[in-house]
Amino acid sequence: MKWRGELMFFVFVAFVVNQMNKEGNCMEEIEEIEEIEEIEIAIRLSRSRGVGAASFKRLIDDYKLPSIASRIWLKEQAVRKLCKVSFTKNCSEDKIKSTIEYIRESKCLARYYGQIGYPDQLKILTEPPPIVYMSSNLKNIPLAAVVGSRKADSAILGQAKKITEKLIDEGYGIISGGAVGIDKIAHETALEKNAYTVAVIANGIDIVYPEINREMFETIKEKGLLITELMVGAKPQKSFFPTRNRLIAAMADVVVAFPASDSSGTYITLNWAKKLGKNFYVNKQ
Repeated sequence: MKWRGELMFFVFVAFVVNQMNKEGNCMEEIEEIEEIEEIEIAIRLSRSRGVGAASFKRLIDDYKLPSIASRIWLKEQAVRKLCKVSFTKNCSEDKIKSTIEYIRESKCLARYYGQIGYPDQLKILTEPPPIVYMSSNLKNIPLAAVVGSRKADSAILGQAKKITEKLIDEGYGIISGGAVGIDKIAHETALEKNAYTVAVIANGIDIVYPEINREMFETIKEKGLLITELMVGAKPQKSFFPTRNRLIAAMADVVVAFPASDSSGTYITLNWAKKLGKNFYVNKQ
């Protein structure tokens, strides 16, 4: 009967659509697996002896995918007759595995240089971080860096708050280093005004430092962005902070600095801003 023929037709269509959806979901899962595998290879490549930020950039620029770049690099080392045990830097396999597991469990995002989602602003550095670890993807909005002393007095903190509010009113998101003092005022002012804020941290994304800012970091993770170039589990060290400051300068469209000592991270950030041709302003009052 005619109605039975129509019914069979619609059943067939439903079956085909269902199969297409399954295939589509399967392809998405395959792509996700491949992406994670490329990230794992990128992490291992970046931790290989002789592969610094500049050489990692060169390899990815030349070969695009970490899997291809890694094979080429290993062949180059074989030609040079390097001992196989020298291929890994002073980084334990456990640290690499824990970082990969953290990513697989969707506790953070990882993006390698050249990958979609890697912050374009960092590409202007001659030695951009091979890998960045992020709480979420970076929003495409202009960012103003607000930096200064951890020991700023109440008057300076008040000025920092006012200038941060003005920058937000002009359409900027706020980027800083997540420290106490000026950094904290900048981030908290952004959060109070429901503005976007980015904290560039000098430790693993799973580490809270300083502990006093734990609540602030949790809110930034929810409403803004935490980002670092350091592997999961990396505890803050003195040498990490100067290198972190170059990321703040690179990601910012403008840098506003408040009084700090000449050897402080504030002036390291300012010097990077100058090198990178960024607009900067120093509040000396």
